[in-house]
Amino acid sequence: MPSFDSLGKSAFTAIAAAAFGCVLGLAAGGAQAQTVVKFAHVGGPNSAFTAGAKAFAAKFGELTQGRYKVEEFGASALGNETQIIEGLKAGTIDLGLSGLAGPLPVLVPELGVIVIPNLFSGPEHVKQVLDGPIGQRILDAMTARGIIGLGLGDNGFRHVLLTTKAAKSPADLAGLKIRIPNSPTLEKVFKAWGAEPVAMNIDSVYDALKTGRVDGMENSIPNAASYRFFDFVKNVSMLNYAYSSLVFLASPDFVAELSDADKAALKQAGLAGAQATRDFNEGEQKKLMEQLKGQGVSFHTDVDKAAFTAAVKPVQEELGAKYGDLFKQIIATK
Repeated sequence: MPSFDSLGKSAFTAIAAAAFGCVLGLAAGGAQAQTVVKFAHVGGPNSAFTAGAKAFAAKFGELTQGRYKVEEFGASALGNETQIIEGLKAGTIDLGLSGLAGPLPVLVPELGVIVIPNLFSGPEHVKQVLDGPIGQRILDAMTARGIIGLGLGDNGFRHVLLTTKAAKSPADLAGLKIRIPNSPTLEKVFKAWGAEPVAMNIDSVYDALKTGRVDGMENSIPNAASYRFFDFVKNVSMLNYAYSSLVFLASPDFVAELSDADKAALKQAGLAGAQATRDFNEGEQKKLMEQLKGQGVSFHTDVDKAAFTAAVKPVQEELGAKYGDLFKQIIATK
């Protein structure tokens, strides 16, 4: 290898210039350095989870001038919802999106008010409640439980989906095994309708429908389609009997590192993500219903909603009393 002296003046000058250029390049790169953050959820590619995550990522990147890049890990790539919640609390996951069928309402009981049967009159009522002071009150309750709430998105109004027959009244559900998420509220609902609720994780439902372990399930139409449950479900009772939300979340460790401006950007991203989930579900349901009708799926609107509502009225009253003022405020916004 040649010595310093043997390089000569011109060679040294060239090397020095190149080195100086590298320093300038590194400095410029540092000014535009990008922090990559992990965003985890359990949704499939064509789901409200993914639509919300992508909208969140785009808005946060835009508002922070590209200083943050949100890397999405969907389809349970970083674990189920219990593992995602634990990762957010531990700081190993930066951002996340969770439904209300998993551990989140156990950690944050205030979230349970959202899934009370027949609570919301329609999409506008939902938006008014969840994007307003009541929604913020629910999000604020998360902080004391070791997680930051950023926005309340849409996981759809829920219906009853069956493999063999339609449920036009509660009597049609008598003795049927109906898959529900791990939700004490939904357990009460389906027992009130005479069904046999079977709690199981979402990743077990496809095989349970295939093998006949369950006769059906409850879910929103877009969410059920994203998991291919309509391979077996042939009848949908259009009940809109309850509403479920998706919650945008952040790790307290990640938030603590942000400037006030970036914290505000994170909140705006949460609102953008929430709206994207609503837009997705609204458009997707209309499109899917047309497609699925052509595949032999029947959507029944001629259901005895009064009978279904009356059967779960005691459940609503019991849960309403549990949530007290929060429940009353939601009802009063109608």
